[in-house]
Amino acid sequence: MDKRITDANNEAITRIQSSRVLLYDVQTAKVKLPFLQDKHTILHSGPPVEWENMCGAMRNAVFGAMVYEGWAADIKEAEALAGSGAVLFGSANENMAVGPMAGIISPSMPVFCFKNITFGNEAFVTINEGLGKTLRFGANDDTVIKRLIWIQNQLAPIIGEALEFMDSDDHFFLKLSMGTSKATMDAIGKISGSCFLHEHKWFRVRYTCSGSRRYLVQSCGAPGARQLF
Repeated sequence: MDKRITDANNEAITRIQSSRVLLYDVQTAKVKLPFLQDKHTILHSGPPVEWENMCGAMRNAVFGAMVYEGWAADIKEAEALAGSGAVLFGSANENMAVGPMAGIISPSMPVFCFKNITFGNEAFVTINEGLGKTLRFGANDDTVIKRLIWIQNQLAPIIGEALEFMDSDDHFFLKLSMGTSKATMDAIGKISGSCFLHEHKWFRVRYTCSGSRRYLVQSCGAPGARQLF
């Protein structure tokens, strides 16, 4: 293989492995995606595709999104508007976004915001609608539209506030790590002969082989360790 290709592939792997991606916010799609800032614009999953070449499920999802946005009063009106050329379609993949199945993203839909803090690029995806009849599979009846509106008006703001709270509290994940550690270490609690310990001036030891019985032990200190209390 050409050395230039090998070097490029190695660089690609390095970037994948070194990427650190953070979920940092929930925002309205048109706030984060310039393509959706024009009137009557919709992003779809996959590479660019013209309206006449879209599959039925994607078209139906477009109709639902148009009713959700208020561009059409019903599906019949949405069909006429979409076929008139008044709607501009773009590839989510080419506009910093991604979506499953039909993958429709319209301007008012809330999106999760991700940032690759290693390289600075961002990516966006809508909030999952759940199971059953969903826009991503081409369903577009009243229940689908109502759920999209509920996600926009109720769910997304709550998630956004929660993310803001977690970001403002450096210790938010302390108890999560403690719970994770507890569940992890309890799994070794009945291994015969094992003896994992915690370091402390005085501590009660529960050997993994001693069941619920504990022993009061004075620490002898680890070589080279500083005494903090």
